[in-house]
Amino acid sequence: QGHNITLKNIIVTGTIQSNGVSNGSNAGNITIYNATTTSITANGHLSTTGNGGNGGIILLATSTTGAITVNGGGGTGSVGNGGNGGTVNATSTTSTAPSTPIIANGANASTCGSGGNGGHINLSDSTSYTTSVTAGNGAGSCGGNGTSGETSSYSTPPPTPPSAPYNPPAESNTPSGGGGTNEYVPGVTHFISPFNSPITLPINLPGTLKLPTLPTFGGTSTNSFSLKDPLSFFLFSPLPDPIPAFLKQSLAFKNFLTGLGVSYSQDLAKLHTTSLTIPHFSPSKLPPGLFAVSSLGKALPSTLTSNTKYPLIESISILPGVSLDLSLIPIGKGKVTGTITGRSVTFSLDKTSTSKTPPYLLSLATPSAPGTYYLTSASTPIVLQINIVSPPTAPTSPSSAKPPNLWQKVLKLVGGWFGRK
Repeated sequence: QGHNITLKNIIVTGTIQSNGVSNGSNAGNITIYNATTTSITANGHLSTTGNGGNGGIILLATSTTGAITVNGGGGTGSVGNGGNGGTVNATSTTSTAPSTPIIANGANASTCGSGGNGGHINLSDSTSYTTSVTAGNGAGSCGGNGTSGETSSYSTPPPTPPSAPYNPPAESNTPSGGGGTNEYVPGVTHFISPFNSPITLPINLPGTLKLPTLPTFGGTSTNSFSLKDPLSFFLFSPLPDPIPAFLKQSLAFKNFLTGLGVSYSQDLAKLHTTSLTIPHFSPSKLPPGLFAVSSLGKALPSTLTSNTKYPLIESISILPGVSLDLSLIPIGKGKVTGTITGRSVTFSLDKTSTSKTPPYLLSLATPSAPGTYYLTSASTPIVLQINIVSPPTAPTSPSSAKPPNLWQKVLKLVGGWFGRK
């Protein structure tokens, strides 16, 4: 497989490559942040005996680039499938020239096999590019053509200007009311003017009060009440929609929530104030509906929490402008898509997985601005909360110089005397 490359705050004049290095190997991944580059390639390697390698993943943020290619490698042999096109995610990035190409094509099978799928290109506030995500052609009777990839482009809408602040009318400094001895206090409005003479109000004394008989707690008569039903409803009310529908579809997902102590609505109320640490799962034991999140090959810790908008939230924290790899086993069948910052993203099936229920994968670059972002998907009731935090600032080291002793102070004072003119 090609090497993984990360470039930040740099100008590159040569070609950046992370292609597959051997027969049928996959390309590596490239992360570029705040840089200026020429062409970038992460192509899968051609195979002479079987399946071609897949294109790599390129993540770009606040950069300027030349042409970008993440094509799959061709497949040959008795059964040799074409490699899939890779993924390009660009955020706040522009090209060095108009109509610069980004190509993520699937490769052809030359002897007998399926064509590779087209890749995925996601452009967020990124302009002056042309895109290609063509599928590869199949060959022989071993398989058909691949599936075309997808391209999405999203521009952040301008912020809504703040409304004009409310300016209350200035209070009058003139006291209200007529004569009298009441002293006027600045800043206090006199709603009732002082009077010069006392006022006598009529007083009506009520007669004997007759109250109805209070109901009996815990009784069985019509004049009794019990907290049993309201208390039972509060303690054992079911989880809100759409969670119950997903619980019916996946027993493994239900067992996962039960293992964390989440079975009723009151359990969600606890998550509003106290989050739960989600244990790390290996890829083969990942529960359906839960996101496995990693960055640059390292798994990220996550917690389960809740708020008034999203009942179930998986929360992670990460720096801005870095690569983020997601893995999800969907609950239900069909295309696995999601939405983040108002744009649609598509997960790709992990064809290398040997599991009976292979996960779907998505790679993206985290936003460059600190804040909280949400990824939602119709394939799980869990919402992924991505907390973008600012990188820590290096602490300033205290001065290592020692304060002058008494003798040093005397020498400095004497030197100052002789230095006078």
